[in-house]
Amino acid sequence: GAFSKKNNAQDLKNSIIEKLNSKFPDFQINLDFDEKKKLYKLISQTNDFNKAKKVCSFSKEIKINCLFKKQ
Repeated sequence: GAFSKKNNAQDLKNSIIEKLNSKFPDFQINLDFDEKKKLYKLISQTNDFNKAKKVCSFSKEIKINCLFKKQ
């Protein structure tokens, strides 16, 4: 997600982690600030493609949008 206010981003980060923690206890989200766009972004990183697919699949089941890109 991308947010103009840090508090909104932090609140959603906490909510997402709480919802995903039961199935993915080691799941983490970073709160980054994009200086160019002046937005806070919630980003999770992994090198495990299968884990990313599982997290996104579960996220969609509980009505959380998920996007991942290969780097």
